[in-house]
Amino acid sequence: MTTMLGRLAEVNPPVPEFEAAASDAQVTFMPLEACWADGNADFSRRVPKSVVSNGYTRFRDGDVLLPKITPTFEAARVFPTTIDTGIGAATTEVHVLRTRPHADARFVAYIARSQPFLQLGAASLQGVGNLRRVTADFVRTFPVAALDRVRQASIADYLDRETAQIDTLIAKQEQLIATLRERRVQMIARGVTGGLNDADHVDSGVPWLGPIKQSWSMLRVRHVVDIGTGYGDTVDAEPNGPYPFYVRSQVPLRSDDFDHEGPAVLTAGDGAGVAKVFHLVDGKFKAHQRVYVLGNFRHVTPKFFLAYFSTFFSRVALDGSAKSTVDSVRRPMIADMPICVPTWDEQREITAHLDERTAQIDTLIAKAERFIELSKERRAALITAAVTGQIEVPAA
Repeated sequence: MTTMLGRLAEVNPPVPEFEAAASDAQVTFMPLEACWADGNADFSRRVPKSVVSNGYTRFRDGDVLLPKITPTFEAARVFPTTIDTGIGAATTEVHVLRTRPHADARFVAYIARSQPFLQLGAASLQGVGNLRRVTADFVRTFPVAALDRVRQASIADYLDRETAQIDTLIAKQEQLIATLRERRVQMIARGVTGGLNDADHVDSGVPWLGPIKQSWSMLRVRHVVDIGTGYGDTVDAEPNGPYPFYVRSQVPLRSDDFDHEGPAVLTAGDGAGVAKVFHLVDGKFKAHQRVYVLGNFRHVTPKFFLAYFSTFFSRVALDGSAKSTVDSVRRPMIADMPICVPTWDEQREITAHLDERTAQIDTLIAKAERFIELSKERRAALITAAVTGQIEVPAA
């Protein structure tokens, strides 16, 4: 027997408590970035009511917030609210679901995280481009199992326990990945500054670099590569083009033409990829106008330069900054960056060694990432099976 989700919860109901509150009353503020995946959220933000009286969606403690815009909707960032202010204001890109007396808010939130809800909702999104939204009518009319509140609570209790166990396993794997990545960085840093043996070291004179092998030279990046940029814009991309088109992200696009030929090391000149996105490219390619192209290598092999530059450039870009990111990269940041230069033979030995060792770490990271992927799939399938009656959930 089924009913409609709107029979379990009102969609976008009024919040008279918000109207009655004083203008200087503290309310919980929920922008879209505070709506996290997997039923979690950041409820810590507080603002005076007067700041969010207009242009925001109002809710009260216990309401379920359901992001309605793509891609946040598909990410299942839906959750029941638990706030000590009693009332709150959220981004207008959420629907508010208020459970009726015979419904459990956790059960309603799990329904909104189930695969049928997400898949059908994604198929019914209205709008164009990246501004498509799921409608309130879709939410109200979505078919759900007709269960009493006690049964809903039993299912929610079961899913709370089971998903918590899965989330704990995922968190451990995420910590493992973080540890492995840090180990990877440290290994590369030791290799490109100290080589493969314990030969004498001297102070490099660069605070963030530390000691280097005594026999190595110290130069500036401008001495070992030519520094240029690409000429393309994102609108130039052609999905089936024969040439890779490097923009400011880890994943390249495609292009019908090229503007450079490798070998070259590429890095993002602005945006979220600054000091994080690096590519070593050989052959013909196209680059975005805000991507730096470092080529015509002198004194260094391309692979050694990539290992050194990708490890240490973040320290140059953020030098003297209190921020964890930098808005854009200026050419002197790259040109004036110090670089230690081993002999040609040492560079080849170092990169061969690092290739072998980092491949081992990358294999472990890939296994952990696969475990996380499968765990998330299992969690999604479990939620769907429980709220749709595909599995028998023990009664409380």
